[in-house]
Amino acid sequence: MRIIVVRHGESEADLYGVHEGRLDTPLTRRGRMQADACAARIAESFAPQRIYTSTLRRAGETANAIYKACGGVEVVEMPELCEHDNGQLAGLTFEEADARFPRVRVPRSESVYGQESEEAFGERGRLAMSQILGDARGLDRIAIVCHGGMINRLFEAFFGANDGTLVRSGDTAIHVWRTIDDDPDDRRALEITNDTRHLTPYLRLVPRAIEYGSERYRQALELRDRELRRPLGLSIHDDPLAREVDDLHFGFFDGERLVAYGCATPEDDRAHVRQVVVEPEWRGIGVGALLMELIEKRLAARGFEEIYLHARESAEGFYRHIGYADRGERFEEVGIPHVAMYRKLEYRG
Repeated sequence: MRIIVVRHGESEADLYGVHEGRLDTPLTRRGRMQADACAARIAESFAPQRIYTSTLRRAGETANAIYKACGGVEVVEMPELCEHDNGQLAGLTFEEADARFPRVRVPRSESVYGQESEEAFGERGRLAMSQILGDARGLDRIAIVCHGGMINRLFEAFFGANDGTLVRSGDTAIHVWRTIDDDPDDRRALEITNDTRHLTPYLRLVPRAIEYGSERYRQALELRDRELRRPLGLSIHDDPLAREVDDLHFGFFDGERLVAYGCATPEDDRAHVRQVVVEPEWRGIGVGALLMELIEKRLAARGFEEIYLHARESAEGFYRHIGYADRGERFEEVGIPHVAMYRKLEYRG
């Protein structure tokens, strides 16, 4: 029997930049596109006869895409496939969680902050795999749709690996495991791992925070200088960059290469978003809107209630299209016309 194990697509929590675990957020628009691409690949190459899925929304929505692509095969919802229960950390930003709940090393059988212990998580994975293998007896191909942490636990259970095994899984990554029929030693085969070839470059972009002064920040300065300053006869190094030490910096990366960047200066309950820029060859396919969605959600999760920005007149239509409104008179900045625009934020975590 072949077991097609799939991680869910990008969820809203990924863009909010918060601890997810049991936080039950849906897929983003891009996550749904990832799920559809994954589903088409699975329907063409594997065609499972039954789908087992976690009951959390991000996995359920991914499983539903596979269900539709495969012509309506049976779907079995299993709460045992849910992600690690991270207790009080669910929904908190990483910074807030570190401040409120300092990391504590405890034995695998114990836990803190209302979390599930590692031992209990591993046992739940073994139980889930045992139930699935028993229920699917006689089938040739099944799919399991769940989460990165649970995939690690299922791997341990299926292959008898050591506790704490790390199996990397990107958004909608496909793994294929296989039982060997009539093998007296009950050996298992690993055929495919962390396969995301079904995703286009746009769907593979990875959101990352950028630390001031880091190599990623250096990439951002080069991109800003080349695309935003040199065409105006200016240099980014004439800007007051030292002030950006307390700013929040965001980017999307293709591998290790920065392809889109923006930063935000905190001002009480609102943030001034600046220096939004996309590499020329990545324009026109939605990367700018994706970047702004990332910035908006990261700021909303941190308690900001409004974004404002100074848009070049050439970009006014773009910002209006994604929900920004004008505020005040037009003005000149860095020698060209700008318009002040804003948008209210809401955290739905």
